[in-house]
Amino acid sequence: MMYVLNVVLTIRRLSYDTF
Repeated sequence: MMYVLNVVLTIRRLSYDTF
């Protein structure tokens, strides 16, 4: 589960960085 949470956080961070 930690892997999934880490991926989600990474995606959200990239999304915020993009916007």
